Formats: sequence, structure tokens, C-alpha cells
Amino acid sequence: MSWTRIIRPSAVACVLSLSLSLVQAAGADVAKDIGSDANPAIVHALPDAITIDGDPAKWAGVAALPAPFSRKATGMLKLAWREDGIYGLLQAQDAKITVDAFNPWVRDCLELWLETDHARSYEMTDHAYQLVLAPNPDAGAGRAIVVPANGHIVADKVHAVWKPQAGGYLIEFFVPATEIKLVMKDGAKIGMNYSVDDKGVSIEEFFTDKDMDSGFCSPLRWGVITLKP
Repeated sequence: MSWTRIIRPSAVACVLSLSLSLVQAAGADVAKDIGSDANPAIVHALPDAITIDGDPAKWAGVAALPAPFSRKATGMLKLAWREDGIYGLLQAQDAKITVDAFNPWVRDCLELWLETDHARSYEMTDHAYQLVLAPNPDAGAGRAIVVPANGHIVADKVHAVWKPQAGGYLIEFFVPATEIKLVMKDGAKIGMNYSVDDKGVSIEEFFTDKDMDSGFCSPLRWGVITLKP
């Protein structure tokens, strides 16, 4: 059996697409939108260390992020932080789970983008990352599929577990700060976007469309989160 890996468009194509989108969006005022650079979404610190085991009960006191692009005050993703890195819980609505372990973004997954130096770059840099996390029904509940699609993240260093739940699935995960060149501290700003995909089609996005306006490869298009106690 042969596998064909989908290749994202080149950086040059990304920049050309972005230039066109900026012209089309000229005059648009998004500065007041939640998740913008002027009004970043807040991610709070966890009060205590947690174990990544797929139990959502420990997240009961953590508010889900808004998904302003999808016009949702509360989305499916929760993020939190400690000095050692970023923690997350996705509770996805999905009637039938389908996956592609090699190209997870064409099936059911979470795509998470981070720009840890908050440079608002036009294109991907050494501080920009795309991490794709997906359920793994063939193997059963347990280790989730982890694919670093962009950036130098070692997949085995990302701790992610999944399990089915009523109406879909959940993925709980931890991304070490050392893997994303980030000093976790109060007030830090991080470029961020996410997409919850169902059979490759986004059903919820944080700040921009991943498939339009260079959303998957231009941190300038992403939203912003800020770390708070």
C-alpha cells in the first residue's frame, strides 16, 4: 500500500496569497475583536500540576476559549499553562470519527498554530508552529495521533491522550515550553489559531479561516492569547 502525503503550498505562494488578502481586507477594523492583538483572549494558569489522562473533570473550573471567527462565545477548546508548558483539552462534537494518521488534517482533528515570539510575521519562522492532534480509534482510547506539521516539535515530547465521549471525542494534551521556545510567564503574548476539523472541513476556528487568506501559514493572520495567573 502506498501513501501520498499532502504538501502545503510553498512560502512564496503563502506570501502572495497573503498580499492579495491584505488588499481585499483593507479598511477592515478587527482591533476590537476578542482574540486580536489589542484584545487578546486570556489563558489562565493552572493552580496545580495535572496528569494528562483523558479525564475532563479536572478542567471543570477552566473556561473554554471563545471562537470569534465561528461567532461562538464559547468553543470546544480549553487552554491553560504552567511554567513547564501549555495544557489543553478539546471536547469535539463528531458523529462519526474518521482519521488519517499521515495527513490528519484531511479527517477529524485539532489543528493548533502557535507563534511564540508574538512577532506577527507574514510567514512561518523558527518560532511558528502547527501541531495536529487526532483521535486514534484503530488503536483504541489512549495515545492520540500527534503530527508536527510545521516547526521543530518532537512528536514524542507532546503528551496527548484521547477517548470517545458522548457525541464525539476528547483530546487532552501537554506541549512542553522547551519544544516551542517559550518562557511561560504572566503577561506573555502568543500568536494562536486553532481549527476543529470534521473530515477535513473546519467546524470551528478561533480567529481566521485556515484555508483562506494564508490562514495556515501566516502568523499575521492568527489571533492572540495572553497568559494570566
